[in-house]
Amino acid sequence: TECTTGEAEAFGVVVLGFPYNHFEKQEQGENSEVLFWAEVSSGFIPSFQFFEKGNVNGEKEQKVSTFLKNSCPPTSDLLTPSSQLFWESIKVHDICWNFEKFLVAPDGIPVMCLFYWDSSIPINPDIYSISNLKV
Repeated sequence: TECTTGEAEAFGVVVLGFPYNHFEKQEQGENSEVLFWAEVSSGFIPSFQFFEKGNVNGEKEQKVSTFLKNSCPPTSDLLTPSSQLFWESIKVHDICWNFEKFLVAPDGIPVMCLFYWDSSIPINPDIYSISNLKV
């Protein structure tokens, strides 16, 4: 079962977006342009917090990315062809493509990483299970 951002928030789930430009250089714009083009090109208006564009992989990756990736098993043994990747020091835990998602419990401990082709917010049973965790 999929759930929307609003349904997830009813369980205390907070959705955060971290734009980056690692895959086929799809996010080349400045921070203000990233959200503008998402809205113009697809009508997507996020109902969640967007952060500044940064690096999620490689030698200059953001600390939050390192923490999340190292806390969960890799989502796949496969990696995008290197011709479509734009960072150095490729690792098995690297985010494989756009829209990879991490489910983090209320106590700040990452629970799982969802592969990019799962376009939904984490499935309801996963949200139910972490919403019952005590902080």
